[in-house]
Amino acid sequence: MSIPKLKSLNLLNSSVLSKIDFIGTDMDGTLTTNGKISAAVVDSLIRLEKAGVHVFLVTGRSAGWVSAMVSLFPFAGGIAENGGACFLKGQESPISIGTDGVTLNEIRAKLEACFHLLCKEMPGLLKVTGDNAFRVSDWTFERHGLSLQDLLLLREKTESCGLAFTYSTIHCHIMPAGQNKATGLLETIFRSTGKSLFESAEARERILTIGDSPNDEPLFDQSVFMHSVGVANVQSHLLEMKFLPHFVTNSSEGEGFVEMANLILKNRGDSAT
Repeated sequence: MSIPKLKSLNLLNSSVLSKIDFIGTDMDGTLTTNGKISAAVVDSLIRLEKAGVHVFLVTGRSAGWVSAMVSLFPFAGGIAENGGACFLKGQESPISIGTDGVTLNEIRAKLEACFHLLCKEMPGLLKVTGDNAFRVSDWTFERHGLSLQDLLLLREKTESCGLAFTYSTIHCHIMPAGQNKATGLLETIFRSTGKSLFESAEARERILTIGDSPNDEPLFDQSVFMHSVGVANVQSHLLEMKFLPHFVTNSSEGEGFVEMANLILKNRGDSAT
């Protein structure tokens, strides 16, 4: 099977870029480069904030980790655990998303039971992440050492438990069905601004999403988001995903995010780009 060819970000219409008011961005492999956040990325976040662009962190990382990031960096809010919880600027406690009356303790118990079943299927292969104990809405284990065939089997077994499975470049996640980055981002923007991005096509044109791996796939669904971008390293995962980003940056990881930010700022009239 041939790898799909994505459109260069440079082909995204300037009139579209000038209207972007909201950005939903993944963290690892999108904002980071080799696991670190560069000064250039931080500068881009500051400039976007000054230009009136609301940037939301959309990650599989734990709720506590996202709480710290939102409080320390120029994010308008953040989505933790692939959409299970969100934080708004200035708010210390997480907002649970889509629990439907089920307590977080009940959710975690079900996730843990499923994980133990997966361990029986793959004895000795699955290692819980160091931050798993601090999570509220998903269960995570290390991706390192797992083949694509392993990941597909894990998804099948997890779904047989009535749960959802996804993975990033570093972690695998078990979570409630329907929990994903798309629903989490839209709910967080609504809670932050009081504005629904599904009120009209014009409203939907104001948001751009960016990511790099399979757990970002909901951010690439064109029926939900009109404008999505993959940083260049997303191209190593294209055959693993149903939904693909509409455009791709020339640069990988954090440099790709900076490339995207510069284009938006330029088209909004930021003379510092």
